[in-house]
Amino acid sequence: MNLEEILEQSLARVDQPVGNAEKAISRQRLTQFIAFHYLPFNALRNHLYGTTKPSNPLTGEARRIGDFLVAAKVLDYCKGLYQSPNDNDITRYLRGGWLEEYIFLCLREAGADECYYSLPIHWGDNNPPSCFEIDAAAYHADNVVFASCKTLNPWPKDGTSTQLRRFMSEALSWEHLFSQGRAKCLVVTTIEFIDRKRKTVRLSNLFEQAEYMNEVLVGMETLDWDQMVKLCGMLIQGAAMEEIAHTEYEMELHCC
Repeated sequence: MNLEEILEQSLARVDQPVGNAEKAISRQRLTQFIAFHYLPFNALRNHLYGTTKPSNPLTGEARRIGDFLVAAKVLDYCKGLYQSPNDNDITRYLRGGWLEEYIFLCLREAGADECYYSLPIHWGDNNPPSCFEIDAAAYHADNVVFASCKTLNPWPKDGTSTQLRRFMSEALSWEHLFSQGRAKCLVVTTIEFIDRKRKTVRLSNLFEQAEYMNEVLVGMETLDWDQMVKLCGMLIQGAAMEEIAHTEYEMELHCC
């Protein structure tokens, strides 16, 4: 059995196109770079698409990220300003698609038999059927992993907790609808959950809720390549959630 056959058992089918695996592999170094430098990259992303005006000066570190992306030919630089090129694929990638590719690459590195990202799903026999997009998914040795990948500003603010609960519920719905409860759900965000100065965990109640929902919730602290590959490996190997939770706790202590 494979992932597509498991989905078919729930009257779901994979639509096309799914995320381009070859493209994700070809820009793996760039994706790893963004994950490692997410804080200044996020400042640059807000400068390009979000909350800061393009005329506002960027910090030196954010400018170095911008220069790297210009050299990688995913950003333009004109008249002293970084600009997103007129390319829908690159815009989607920089806005947040890079995180879906990153988790896909981690699942692949961890040894999954099958892994996908940006997976469009049609479900049910209604006309038209319900449509979903699973951010990343993997199948290995009869184990299924669904991942919800959300890029957010690193520091929680009003409404962040509600947002995260919605993402957690979304991932849980994938498990119930498409795997008859056999999947493990991973919710990956770019929130900085660890307050290093106070040595505390922000939004700690969400981790309790994730445990109750049988999900794994991780933030920016776990974006380290080796840590994420290790976590993905435990998920695809079907490790007990208690063992995974213990590993997460060790990661949190390491970050503090």
